[in-house]
Amino acid sequence: MWSVVSTVFFQYLTQKLGADPVTFGYLLSTFGIIQTLGGLVFGRFGDLFGSDRVLVVAFIAAAMYYGLLSIAINIPILFLSCLPSVFMHAMQGGSMVITDLTNHKERASILGKVSLFYACGSVLGPGLGGYISTHYSNHLAAAVACLGSLLSVFLLVCFLPKVQKKEPHSPVPEDNSDQTAGPQFKKEECNILEDASKALSSPNKMLQVINYPGVKHLLMTKVLTGLPSSIYSVMLPIVTMNTFKYTAQQNSYWQTYVAVLMMITQGFGVGFLTKRVSDQSLFKWVTFVFIWSYLFMSLSHTVAEMLVAMAPIIIGMALLSVIINSSLTQLVPSSDTGLVLAMAMACDALVGTVAPILGGFLLKSYGHQTFGCIGFVTSTIAFATFCF
Repeated sequence: MWSVVSTVFFQYLTQKLGADPVTFGYLLSTFGIIQTLGGLVFGRFGDLFGSDRVLVVAFIAAAMYYGLLSIAINIPILFLSCLPSVFMHAMQGGSMVITDLTNHKERASILGKVSLFYACGSVLGPGLGGYISTHYSNHLAAAVACLGSLLSVFLLVCFLPKVQKKEPHSPVPEDNSDQTAGPQFKKEECNILEDASKALSSPNKMLQVINYPGVKHLLMTKVLTGLPSSIYSVMLPIVTMNTFKYTAQQNSYWQTYVAVLMMITQGFGVGFLTKRVSDQSLFKWVTFVFIWSYLFMSLSHTVAEMLVAMAPIIIGMALLSVIINSSLTQLVPSSDTGLVLAMAMACDALVGTVAPILGGFLLKSYGHQTFGCIGFVTSTIAFATFCF
């Protein structure tokens, strides 16, 4: 919820501070690069230190990010606010916790239900953010998001149980009653430093994980289907603001529409479909629907037409997001689930880095209809990979 509170007014804040569309694109790309690199380290830290601990770190980073936005008075401070986002991966952390607590059969359904609560926040957040931005100020909306993140830290510290991997990565030491507390403490401290070193130097581990059968294909599917969707999510507020003269509050209604569709799909649709249809069939039919939805989107000229075309895209992306993450955790050992989820989130962040620049160029040079053309091409490629 708190992230959407700030996202609603973000484009308005950058415009108010004098940023043109190119600077706005660079700002989002900077954020995406930091998120991509930080997410990989974040996932490895979760495997080594526990998903419950890194989830708390994620909300602390979020509070720092929104705190900087609340005092942003120029463009350099907006770029500075991107730095804490290196560990701002609350959704990834939540998925890691659920993965550690569930088995393969129920994981997709429970991940979908957790996403339902994120979507509930996405419904409440735009309305709250739009109201605060319209009646008070953009900076106050960021301050509310900061306080909300601190509240989340408090709730996690008080109520989240300690989460441990099902497969221990080290043998249990023998019980020596004559050992003193001093050496034990030093050994524990040494292990923490060793684990931190592993987390920061894990390229070989990433190569090992990505080479598990099926992992590359699912990650490629994430990129192909995520690129056009990310272009729309980033550039559509600008299209509605400049072309259709939407206000911040009107744009919040658009985001609420998206969130409601995602909430219904992830909360109820994922569990219903995964019990009746195989993941392979879902991948194939969702990408097939994408092809025609994006084709229709490329022919849209009004907000109403875009709303109709976006509905199957939003529903399909909500399904793919949960099912791909669940499938990835089943393709790797439980000791590597945090890293593979981080790689999946890194694909999202990588797409988020490219999308603003590509979307800004296409919008300026050819118009928003070209977004649908990009989606038509990438969806066709993704569909072909599941058919042949």
